[in-house]
Amino acid sequence: MNDKPAEAARDLGAEADFEAFPAPVEVDNEPYFIVKNAESSAEPYRLISAICPHAGGEVRVYGTEFVCPMHFWTFDMQSGECTNVDGEKLACAPVFVRDGRLYADFPDGKSVKSGTIGRSAERSNAEKGACSRSRS
Repeated sequence: MNDKPAEAARDLGAEADFEAFPAPVEVDNEPYFIVKNAESSAEPYRLISAICPHAGGEVRVYGTEFVCPMHFWTFDMQSGECTNVDGEKLACAPVFVRDGRLYADFPDGKSVKSGTIGRSAERSNAEKGACSRSRS
């Protein structure tokens, strides 16, 4: 269980309600996917934005990756890293479980719409690495 206060994070819903992954959700009227984090049992889930950093298109699940239908950028489902354009990635936030509910831990409590982890050109290096910090 995570020691972070649930009040400071965004409640995504009951863990039991998410049976298939990636699971589409909305936070502040912005689309995201909850994905299972195969890299870490300490952080079993992560939240990945469904907004492409290139032109703002909404990515879709296609096979084992996310694809933006506007210009066909493709993204890894685990990390959000772009697989056909170096140095780009989908915005993401760690997710923790508390009392059977999933919570997104956004920097400063703000989602993409609020401008904290928006398009890659606008994000700081620390924010770009939000999904990859848990990797060993």
